[in-house]
Order: sequence, then C-alpha cells, then structure tokens
Amino acid sequence: MAIASTKMIKSMTYFEYNPISAISSDENYNVRVLQILPSPDSHSPINATLVNITLEEYEPYEALSYCWDDTSIKVPITVNGKKFDAPTNYFAAIQKLRKTDVIRRIWIDAIFC
Repeated sequence: MAIASTKMIKSMTYFEYNPISAISSDENYNVRVLQILPSPDSHSPINATLVNITLEEYEPYEALSYCWDDTSIKVPITVNGKKFDAPTNYFAAIQKLRKTDVIRRIWIDAIFC
C-alpha cells in the first residue's frame, strides 16, 4: 500500500504556497496550522491539510520551530491533496508526531518558505 501511495504522490501536482496577510480585514492576526491526518502505520505517506486560523480562536495547536540540518534534501508529503516537498528534518518530526487515531495540529516555523 505504501508503494502505491508513494507513486501517487510523485504524480500529484505541487502544493502552491500563497502568502498570508499578517492582519486580516477584521484586525485579527492569522497563522497557518498544519493538520496532520492520523494513520495507524507510522511509515505510511503523510497526509495533511493547511488551515488558516486567527490567534483569537481557541483551537489548541503545538509548535515546531527552528530549521536544523540540511534543508536541501526533501521528502514528499501530501498537503491539501497536493504534493509538497518537506525538508527531511521536518518530515521526520511530522512522522514522529503523527497520531494513530486523531488529527494533530501544529504550527511549523519556516516549512513553507
């Protein structure tokens, strides 16, 4: 199953990052949170959605910050149904943080730069 899914990821169109306004029209600060979809298999391809939230919303999320290691080496994940090449260090962290039964919401510093 993982091999078929990996082949599907390779044939997907790339995720396109659109800049987010620091302040929305209603003066609330916005951030983007990556929702890591659960999987019982820790080695299955990573699927996630990227959502905009205001800091006034109370939906808890965790933070993963600081880019370390070589960011030129990438591993594909799926974000909003499209391929995104994540730096290996973030891929490894996301893989470890992914839960088996519930969505995990994280804010990641600099992954989409």
